[in-house]
Amino acid sequence: MAADVRLMSGGIIGLTEVAVGVPAALQRGWIDAVLPADGLLSQAIATARALGAHSPFAYAVTKDQLHLPTRDRRGKRHRPAAACGVAVG
Repeated sequence: MAADVRLMSGGIIGLTEVAVGVPAALQRGWIDAVLPADGLLSQAIATARALGAHSPFAYAVTKDQLHLPTRDRRGKRHRPAAACGVAVG
């Protein structure tokens, strides 16, 4: 589930003892889009290219900021973007 974009074309998604069909997974926000099987790979590649077009540095800082509250709650202070000389938080 830890992904920037989750695409599916059919089947079920299983999470720890729960198997959920694609429509329910979409409704619950566990996946981002349901696509026809013949368009899944091309959409995944297009999405990866779009994400890859962003600055890797900016992307790392953004992810660092998104994950900071969870790391703080768990007592983990490791901040990868901070190691790059960026003040975050």
